Amino acid sequence: MPDPKIILDAEGALRRLCAKSDLYGRLVKRFQQNWLDAPDRLQLAIASDISAATLLAHALRGAAATIGGDGVASIARQIEAGLRAGRDVSAELPGLRAAMRSLAEMLAGLPAHFMAASEPDGPQDPPSARIR
Repeated sequence: MPDPKIILDAEGALRRLCAKSDLYGRLVKRFQQNWLDAPDRLQLAIASDISAATLLAHALRGAAATIGGDGVASIARQIEAGLRAGRDVSAELPGLRAAMRSLAEMLAGLPAHFMAASEPDGPQDPPSARIR
């Protein structure tokens, strides 16, 4: 379970990804593109569709945990559990926003080798051609 006191555990995420820093970089970019506005989307969903809000909290939890965003993942887990239990989770949203801002700042400061383009140069042999 993610540690809510840790904003970003990039080392732990890299261990789970078998030290594939290029993959980690792609996942971070995808997170930055798709999830930084999640607290606002979650607030709107809570007001209109609890089922959609629950799914959004679950997806945010997974996306954040994948990149090592333990604080965001932990709060998203609490929100998801609260929504499933029918509780008012509005008090959790300011904490989620703050955790997301902190995570976004840390992600923006990641070393360049994580964020380098990892697309191969030129055509690649099919996987079966590389097996010896």
